[in-house]
Formats: sequence, structure tokens, C-alpha cells
Amino acid sequence: MATAARFRRGDPRDPKTSKITIDGIEERVPAGSFTVQRLSGKWSGSEGDRTLHGTIELRIRGIGGERTLRNRFGAHAVSWG
Repeated sequence: MATAARFRRGDPRDPKTSKITIDGIEERVPAGSFTVQRLSGKWSGSEGDRTLHGTIELRIRGIGGERTLRNRFGAHAVSWG
């Protein structure tokens, strides 16, 4: 399943419409969250190897109605200050 997320810039207090493309079909994301559950590695600026591990949940609304997608993620993090 190929996915692509579109991020919109602007004032973070302004209402936004989030969308995600799954298998070529753009669907609305009215709600979602990601939770960091574990950290590994160490902070060392650009030489660090800190990784955030957790879960992501997206509620999407599309042609087939509303559904919830859940999965795990790991993302490398860099501290610059």
C-alpha cells in the first residue's frame, strides 16, 4: 500500500483539512494521533543516534465510509540545541 501525506503550512491555530493518499485515492483525516512509547540511542547533535518508537493512529473518511488505521513507527531524531 503506497501512502503520501500532505502537510499544510500557516498559523497552527487555524483550522486545517488533513488528507492522506492511499493507493492513489485521497482521503480526509479528521482525527489522528501519534504516541512516542520508547526512546533509544543518545542525543549528540548531528552525530546522535536517537530514535523515537511508537504508534500512529489515523481516522480517515473516504468513499467506503470511516475507518481507523493503526501502525507502529520508528523515526530518527536530531537535536540541534
